[in-house]
Amino acid sequence: MFKKSLSRTVALLAIAGASLISPIASAQTVPIENFKTCLLENTSEVDQVELAQWVYLAISAHPHLTAYTAITPAERRLANQRVARLYERLVTQDCKIALAMLVVTDQVEAGVEAGFSALGEVAMLSLLEDESVLESIEEYVQYLDVEKFTELFNIDN
Repeated sequence: MFKKSLSRTVALLAIAGASLISPIASAQTVPIENFKTCLLENTSEVDQVELAQWVYLAISAHPHLTAYTAITPAERRLANQRVARLYERLVTQDCKIALAMLVVTDQVEAGVEAGFSALGEVAMLSLLEDESVLESIEEYVQYLDVEKFTELFNIDN
């Protein structure tokens, strides 16, 4: 039961945006901020790429997306193993003390959510900064009817 709950938590946290986190009183945020900082400082670019790949593979399992991907069970298993090792290392070694402070202050859920949300956000944003990704994102613009926007904003040509 714990393993299933943990894996679901990690999956949700990896893709949640930091903006979705409820505000917490300032004094209570120190252990949470320390944990978040620890996670970010202890992940390499390779770690972040592996996390982003895992998020991509996880999202690709959605029925609306499966037709667009050809991911093998072996690739999915490898991504899951990599993220498990990353999560395990961060929580049980690199950020063990910061996590202990979350436990002491009864902020484990909020802290883990904030920390892994920030880590997931950084990992995904690093992919979005790639020139080929930006070009792909902008491709839809060629199909816009500029006249509709000109009228909408009363722009004179």
